[in-house]
Amino acid sequence: MCVEPFDPPEIASPDRILVIEGNLDAPDGTAEVILSTIRNIQSPPADSLNSRVSNAQVEIIINGSTYSLSETNPGVYRSTLPVSAGSSAQLRVETGGKIYESAEVLVKPVPEIDSVTFSADERGVSVEVTTHDPSASTGYYQWSFVETVEYRTKFGSYYYYDGMEVQVQDSPVLTCWKTTSSSDILVATTDGLTEDVVYKFPIVNLPADSWKKEIAYSVLVSQYAISEETYEFLREIENNTENIGTLF
Repeated sequence: MCVEPFDPPEIASPDRILVIEGNLDAPDGTAEVILSTIRNIQSPPADSLNSRVSNAQVEIIINGSTYSLSETNPGVYRSTLPVSAGSSAQLRVETGGKIYESAEVLVKPVPEIDSVTFSADERGVSVEVTTHDPSASTGYYQWSFVETVEYRTKFGSYYYYDGMEVQVQDSPVLTCWKTTSSSDILVATTDGLTEDVVYKFPIVNLPADSWKKEIAYSVLVSQYAISEETYEFLREIENNTENIGTLF
């Protein structure tokens, strides 16, 4: 059997296709938009640091009023805006001489998380979230999380960095913590159910041999109310990137 190289033009293309990721939270009004460009699949991982798009004009239009976001890190634009449930919001980005505008969306109220629990068996530990909306107006949910793991190093160090310079202490440093944010797409819908209830939706799955649960593990879960269109889009992305398992 012969195998021939397959280089579709979309993969080999040097064009810098813009990618816009954003989130607007109510009622605290925090807005974050990340601008980056795709990169060649054969590019080294370090190139991802150079894919951020700086010096863009990023605005969010809320109920007809325009608010600018400030670039706090390369390609990361943030601000706190006067937004509440029921407001209409639209994203506008100007960069490279082009203007990109999103559709206008309605800011939905987010119900409280009822509980974050875990269950364990011989396969491992599953962290699960339960929530409900008494008004039955949410229907589509998304979650993200930040996990922190405590672990011990194999070799201790008498040196540590205090943010200004390297210091020396009498006893070795053995205890460390690692904090990471979720990268999985976590969405669910109650459409078609008699009640707007999500019961024990799995957020994190730790295999039985996972090092993360050896000493101490903590997870902070955030919940979002999304539109049906956003849900369908994220499900499509999930199917293409996480469920298929191969390039096609």
